[in-house]
Amino acid sequence: MNPIIVVEGTTDFTKIKQVGYKYCVKTCGFCVSRETINFLKSCSINRNIILLLDPDGPGRNIAKKIKLYIPEAIVLDPFKASESKRHGKVGIAYRSIEDLKKALINYPYDDKEKESITREELVELGLMGNKNLRIKIATRYNISSSSLNAIFEGLNMLNVTIKELKGTIAVSYTHLTLPTT
Repeated sequence: MNPIIVVEGTTDFTKIKQVGYKYCVKTCGFCVSRETINFLKSCSINRNIILLLDPDGPGRNIAKKIKLYIPEAIVLDPFKASESKRHGKVGIAYRSIEDLKKALINYPYDDKEKESITREELVELGLMGNKNLRIKIATRYNISSSSLNAIFEGLNMLNVTIKELKGTIAVSYTHLTLPTT
């Protein structure tokens, strides 16, 4: 299964997506939320959690906090802070695509990995027009946003199938009629 790359912020997140990794989680800085920790812990059952953080104090503190709850998370430290400072910037966002590919070479991404759930299945379940249902699903699975895209990516990172999702919805919302597949 493809790894999940954990980064600090939006710019880092965008850079990892440019490298070609589909599954990426941002901590939104030093204050890693309990929701993010719980989400990553659930993901770690099926996927490697790779911490690719800035080589500075905040980056080390984030890694320490995540490792406290997810000891099996892998900390990559390919860039030395002193080397980065020579270039004027310390962060992952300022590294070249080639540098990041080299850093992640032992954790390849397979773009042929099948999704556990499709966008179409989420739409068929009525998630597109039902914000309350999306919020409840996001809360149940510790997904940080209730947008359809975030739900889709989060459920796939967790490897949740349509059958499991229907079961979750049925247990919580017995008044809903779900389409059969």
